[in-house]
Amino acid sequence: MTDVNSKNVYNPNVSEEGGINFVDVVNFFRRRKFAIGLITLISSSISVVYAYTLPPRWEGSFQIVVSRKGRSSGGFNNPMAQAQMMNSLASIAGIAEPDLGSTLKTDLVILRSPSVLRPVYEFASELKDSLPSSGKMPTFKPWLSNNVTVKQISKTKALTIKYRDTEKRLIIPVLNRMKDAYQAYSNKDRSESLSNGIAYARSQIKIFKDKSNASNRVLDNFELLHGIRSSDKWNEQESQTALFQDRQNGGQAMFSLKSGIEGISGASSGATSSIKATNNPIVDLAKINRELLRRKRIFTENDPSIKTLIRERKAISDYIALSAGGSLASPTYQPRSKEEAQTIMLDYKELKRRTKRYQNTLNSLESMLHSLSLEQARSSQPWQLISVPTLVDEMPISPVKKDIALIGFGIGLLVGSLLLFIKEAFEGKIYLIGDIEKRIPGKLLQRLPVSDTSSWKGSIALILQGLFSSSEKGKVGLLYVGDVDSGYLKLLSKCIKDGLGGRELLISGDMFDLAGCSTQILVTSPGAITYVNLERIANQILLQKPLLAGWLLIDPYI
Repeated sequence: MTDVNSKNVYNPNVSEEGGINFVDVVNFFRRRKFAIGLITLISSSISVVYAYTLPPRWEGSFQIVVSRKGRSSGGFNNPMAQAQMMNSLASIAGIAEPDLGSTLKTDLVILRSPSVLRPVYEFASELKDSLPSSGKMPTFKPWLSNNVTVKQISKTKALTIKYRDTEKRLIIPVLNRMKDAYQAYSNKDRSESLSNGIAYARSQIKIFKDKSNASNRVLDNFELLHGIRSSDKWNEQESQTALFQDRQNGGQAMFSLKSGIEGISGASSGATSSIKATNNPIVDLAKINRELLRRKRIFTENDPSIKTLIRERKAISDYIALSAGGSLASPTYQPRSKEEAQTIMLDYKELKRRTKRYQNTLNSLESMLHSLSLEQARSSQPWQLISVPTLVDEMPISPVKKDIALIGFGIGLLVGSLLLFIKEAFEGKIYLIGDIEKRIPGKLLQRLPVSDTSSWKGSIALILQGLFSSSEKGKVGLLYVGDVDSGYLKLLSKCIKDGLGGRELLISGDMFDLAGCSTQILVTSPGAITYVNLERIANQILLQKPLLAGWLLIDPYI
């Protein structure tokens, strides 16, 4: 006997990598096409009926810009001026500046919040109740989820607000009410914010006005006690005149210094002095130093005029140290040391700095109050409407019957395929040709196409010529495995009988009935036998004598 087919012939139904074979998937749909088609038809029919029972839904929308719009480059419409004003108030109040980057997200939340949309829902509910056959109004949360959509336009600060309803007449009125409610809420927020800012500024003005007045009184008393004249109250000429008078009336040391300086003229060999006393001890000290240098070039160190200038220089230096550079000119109290004079001036500067800080804060608060009052008086529309509420289309947006039917078709196809796949898995029948070929211990002689039964006779004749010689005698057994179609089995047995000539052919589904045959040929088809039965028959074939000559596959897939 010679081999007609080789087991190494490529089988397109078997995946060499053990994965899902596309041909196997196609074969699955081919053998289950009627059942899958019926399930898909039922699902599609139900979807179409469902689509026609749904009420039509209309949709309308409008758009707003979230960012505030300034109409001029300055004043309170300017975003920069508003930011500076609010930042100043926040810094005075000790609160953090709001995160402007979160404005858009905040507005998205506000637009869907019950505080804004609850009145709109009640308005829509009243309108719907007034219309005949309009259906029942859902509760607020389902209504919000199914009827209202708020979305940001990509890469912009604009928002699109959409409203859907089964009543076309409700779309525009509800959208208008929604627009008005949102703008009213926005103005309310602005008005409350300004009112709170004004109230806060007024309360702080009262506090800092009291602090400023008290600090000014303490500063004035300190200046009077120590004879300090502030440059904020007198100009330089008036200050020098007052300082000179204080020193003449209450500062005898300075008076004697000036007299001594003016009396230096004529001393030492008839030399005259060019020094003239001033109201500034620092200037007087500088003049004495220059005069002293000039005289030392002319006279000796023992000259009376030089000694006099040295004494006067020391006296003025001591006076400067004890009066903090001439700033302290009290007729009733003189510092006892340089350190005490410096301490008095440090205390004075701290009092003056604190008084100035209170006054500056008070000025800022008063300016802030004025700005907030003007802003409160100015009418403002914080959200710009860029499109009026309109219907998206004159036709309903839903239900889209075509889409629903396609969804039903897809669900039917998927569910039907899954159910039939599970059914085949539970049945345990072998449909993959590769699995059959692996389990039968013999050569696959031929795949007989169901689509072309007329070719069977010629194929069988060639197979038998290769298997048997003309001199061979004995019975030939045809073992059919599983539920092979009887029509195909009868046709196959006729072809084999014609090819055997005068040899007897026994046909049975039981191997023991064919025990007396000298040669056996097995025939089966995909789905005709389970894995368990095929494994059992394969073991019996291995134990029997003679061995199986080969097997035939009635293939419905080619």
